[in-house]
Amino acid sequence: MIESLRSLAMLDTVLEEGSFQSAAERLNVSASVISQNIKSLEERWDCVLLDRSSRVIVPTPQGAKLVASARKMVDAAKVGLDGLSADGQEQTGKLIVSVPKMLSGGVLSNIVEDFLLAHPKVQMELRFENEQRHPIHDEVDLTIGINKLDHKSIAQRDLFGGGGGFYAAPDLAERIERIEPREVLTKIPLLMCYGFGSQEWARAFLSETHTLMTDIPFRMKCDDVSILYRMCLSGAGLAVLPHSLVNEDVNRGRFVQVLKHLSLEHTHFLALWDKDSVNAPIVESFLDHTETVLQHVRRRSA
Repeated sequence: MIESLRSLAMLDTVLEEGSFQSAAERLNVSASVISQNIKSLEERWDCVLLDRSSRVIVPTPQGAKLVASARKMVDAAKVGLDGLSADGQEQTGKLIVSVPKMLSGGVLSNIVEDFLLAHPKVQMELRFENEQRHPIHDEVDLTIGINKLDHKSIAQRDLFGGGGGFYAAPDLAERIERIEPREVLTKIPLLMCYGFGSQEWARAFLSETHTLMTDIPFRMKCDDVSILYRMCLSGAGLAVLPHSLVNEDVNRGRFVQVLKHLSLEHTHFLALWDKDSVNAPIVESFLDHTETVLQHVRRRSA
């Protein structure tokens, strides 16, 4: 849903500006990103939304009808964001966040984008790392990790993600459904992410076979969820992926959730920051926003 609303807003901007390039400059994204988003809308609704034959882009009848509704939603969203900024203290400054690479995909981009829209005077720098950083000694305002850091000035907050599942492309999913779950490890190529993927594989198959899996065979292992996502989408193997990353693909029939009886718990992370830092108010505002989004993701994936 969030992706579709963003695409509708891009469509509206293209029509207001009259070209992809002008819209890209206004939205501070590339023209190809806008084109891909509008193409996704056209594929989803099986229609052509823009007449691209003339120098100035105009909507088709279907596009005109859709953009009329889109403008109402965009206007309503702007009112909501303006109210959010007015109700709370306006945040200003730069926020440096250390994030595990395993979180590079999924809902994080939506969280950051919506927060920056609500707080236009905030700058954010995301550092994707494998090792958890200490916010006091590494000039980091906020660290997202799995390990607690004990220090009298360090504040912490629990963050629970929307959980994940076992996903495969449709053709591979059909094969998986025809074999015993305990035989998946030997018959299906596995794609694993450091941390999240390997731990979830081990837990799931421990509950299924009552055998501790100390060495799980895999086709590829890496620390970038987006790479696993693309490989899994192409049919290269079975992967554990966040629900928030693949919901749209599932709705479009590009992904199938398999092995549903092997339950995966909501992923637990710790947010840690220096409560005496001048940027602590921005951190707390960002975490409040993050938890609101994650609550919505958990409800949707329940």
